Amino acid sequence: MLVTGCNVGSSSAPAPTPPPTPSPVIHYTEVSGAVFAGGPIYAGGVAIYDFSTGTKGKLLVADFVSTKGSYKLSVPNIPSVILVEIGSGCYSEKATPWVPVESGNSGMRFYNGKPLSQDNMPLPDLCPAVKLSTAVTVTTGVTPLVVGVTPYTHAAVGLAEYLHRTGETVSAAVNDANTKLSQLVGVDVVKTLPAEPTRNSMLSNSNIYGALLAGIPSWIFNVPGNKAISPLSSLNFAEAMKVDLAQDGVLNGVGRDALGNTVSVAIGGIPLTTDIYRHQVALYSIFRFRSETEGAWQPFATNDEIARIIDFLPALNSYNKSSSSIFDSSSVIGLDIQGPIIELDGPLEGAVMSDTYNGYISGRIHSNVGVNGNFVGGYIDGSGRTITDGHASNVVVLVDGVYIYTIKNSNGIYNFSSFLQPSYFSNGPHVVGLKVTNNLGQTSSVSVNVIFSN
Repeated sequence: MLVTGCNVGSSSAPAPTPPPTPSPVIHYTEVSGAVFAGGPIYAGGVAIYDFSTGTKGKLLVADFVSTKGSYKLSVPNIPSVILVEIGSGCYSEKATPWVPVESGNSGMRFYNGKPLSQDNMPLPDLCPAVKLSTAVTVTTGVTPLVVGVTPYTHAAVGLAEYLHRTGETVSAAVNDANTKLSQLVGVDVVKTLPAEPTRNSMLSNSNIYGALLAGIPSWIFNVPGNKAISPLSSLNFAEAMKVDLAQDGVLNGVGRDALGNTVSVAIGGIPLTTDIYRHQVALYSIFRFRSETEGAWQPFATNDEIARIIDFLPALNSYNKSSSSIFDSSSVIGLDIQGPIIELDGPLEGAVMSDTYNGYISGRIHSNVGVNGNFVGGYIDGSGRTITDGHASNVVVLVDGVYIYTIKNSNGIYNFSSFLQPSYFSNGPHVVGLKVTNNLGQTSSVSVNVIFSN
């Protein structure tokens, strides 16, 4: 008999338990900033997308914008290029209009002969389907990121799309586009968070940026034919800039359609131009900055406020000029359309002037960028000549081409009246003139032939 063995006394060992799979490491990057159109955009939605392919890709994170127009998000495993997009929210845009007033009113600003209202026009808050964006590259290990979202960053996204389409890598296109828009504005459009200029606010990159952005709705409100634009919106302007740059990489109001044909870029039926992008937006920004700060409003402004306004002008001039070679080949456009306009009420040509009759020189001055008339240039000595004391001499009286004295105007720099003493000079024919220099250094003069008789 054969007996089959059973390996008595042996047992099978349990299979070993595999080690646990490690959880993937998630790195978070903090991205924060502010969103600003004509004013801060609040209570809206903000989302961050993967933009590494040059198009809006996977949604990475989303949240809400605060009531003050700021946001802060933690982005997991952030890619090399991201798109920050605002998709909803409300904001308030203020426009600075010109309103007709009776001739002779003092303390008013003028532009092309029209007096500018001292007060901004409050407009109701807009709650449109907001669409503003910023594309930025992400450097490994850099945290946190500060990313502002404005019409200019939105325009840069359009330029990045064009640059990538014409051969640049996505990261290079995004960096180049942000750099070029920053050169246009004069501040880093991504990292500089705009702020609305307020009375007594110190000049800074933030309120220069804010004033430029706030100049857009004032341009829209005042431009002829604005009734076609509804509602008044910086977002329309931002989208137009983006489309303009995305089509051909040139910010000049001329684009290309799908067939390569030239097309006009317009907002509300108004064709956009280089002059509008550079000159007019900058010009309206000056008015907005002034009206917000009350700077250069005689007699309300302090000397410090006037000084800040004058300091602000070169910044706007830089905005106007710095990128003429980047976006197109047009000539540099000055901020002022022309030098100061002088309306001389008296003396009239051929007038007889004496210390007791018709000895006044009076009239009005108009200048887009203002005339600093708050300082005394000196005082008249016994010979009728001025002893200067180092102060500004922007409105001066000349007799026979010789500087006599500076007009100090206590009622506002746009309306002047000053007594000229003909007895200091010989009787007979003379030439009485007025020379005015505005805050950009542009000069205008008027003169009349008169007779001094005492």
